Amino acid sequence: MLISAAQILQRMNVHSTLPPQHAEHPDGFVLDDYGVNLFWGSYEYSVSWDCIRTPVELLAWIAHISQKTWKHSSPQRISRLIQAVCARRNWAIG
Repeated sequence: MLISAAQILQRMNVHSTLPPQHAEHPDGFVLDDYGVNLFWGSYEYSVSWDCIRTPVELLAWIAHISQKTWKHSSPQRISRLIQAVCARRNWAIG
């Protein structure tokens, strides 16, 4: 089930009791003014917004990270990441 961009932005602004680096954090990523920071499988992986200027560039980056064998990477987290990036970029999904 997809959630709205407003819900995603609201969720991103809500203070979580767990830091995004924690394995049990529901998303394990942070979007900031510079780009996306992933914290999956005890790794920190960052990509600049300059590398995600179009939906096609997002798709290429998602294809790249989806091939990683990081612990705590999951289809649900990847889906939430896609939804959050699209909301941040004002790109419609579906």
